[in-house]
Amino acid sequence: MTIQKRFVSPALPYAPNEGFTSAFMDGYSRILRLYFNLNDNLIDQILELLNNGGYFPELEAGEFNGGNFNGDTANLDLVNVGNVVAALASLGSLFAGGVQAQNVLANNLTGSNVNASIFTGSGRQINFPHIAASDSTDQVAGGNNTPTVIEWNTLDAGLGWTLASDVFTAEFSGIYKITVRLQFVNTANAIHSAVVWLQKEGVDLVNSSTEFSIPARKNASTPSFVCGYTEVTFEADAGDEIELYWATDLAGNPTTPTDGVYIYHDAAQVSPYARPAIPSAIGSIVYLSAPPNPKTQVALVGVAGVGAVGSTTIQVS
Repeated sequence: MTIQKRFVSPALPYAPNEGFTSAFMDGYSRILRLYFNLNDNLIDQILELLNNGGYFPELEAGEFNGGNFNGDTANLDLVNVGNVVAALASLGSLFAGGVQAQNVLANNLTGSNVNASIFTGSGRQINFPHIAASDSTDQVAGGNNTPTVIEWNTLDAGLGWTLASDVFTAEFSGIYKITVRLQFVNTANAIHSAVVWLQKEGVDLVNSSTEFSIPARKNASTPSFVCGYTEVTFEADAGDEIELYWATDLAGNPTTPTDGVYIYHDAAQVSPYARPAIPSAIGSIVYLSAPPNPKTQVALVGVAGVGAVGSTTIQVS
């Protein structure tokens, strides 16, 4: 429903010179009674709205089909759909009781700036920026103690990020977390180390390094394996490029062959038991939060309702 109000407090008549006659008092009472009736009608509308959890049937999320929202009482041109939902979910702030907009449905909406602390619901169909990727090749370092970018040849899932070989590019600003699993192998007859870290826009990200020690091989035909896991939380702006780097003190190569450390992969097998493939690298980037200072935000201020309860004519005789 829409809260409607089109009336103002009436101008009350002055008392006649002959004093407060019965006719004057009756007319005076009629004016007040009409005004109070209009107020009662308005209060009933507000109470109905509050009792229904701030529900506007004409503003359900199913009716938002693009970046433009044009309604009877609002014109928010070129506003991100997610921002419109954020504004609707904050409708409770329009009322002294702080009503939650429990019936603002967002089953099929996406947006980069949904900032609504009192939004309620399952959120089962809300999509956030993310990407998951893996690599199905052996990866070797460029040399001993040489930073080498980690490659990704398979996009497993993604929304709001793009992947180009070794570069993840953000399409939306936000706080993100990257988690990575690397299958290190050491074919040398001594313990060696590997270090992994993150770069953003070609610059090493502070405090993003993790070091792994890979034990010496068991024998000449049986190398040692270490599953290297690391995660880093970082902030990214739209367009930022993210890369993962690694280095080792002794670079191995299974093709040459050269003993040392490299990142190992293996295809799926069916014997002596069936198992999936072992990717050399597998990881994901997931959205945690909007940036500390969101660049785009929409908020409704004041009661945005127009309409008419009816016309009232006051006559004083």
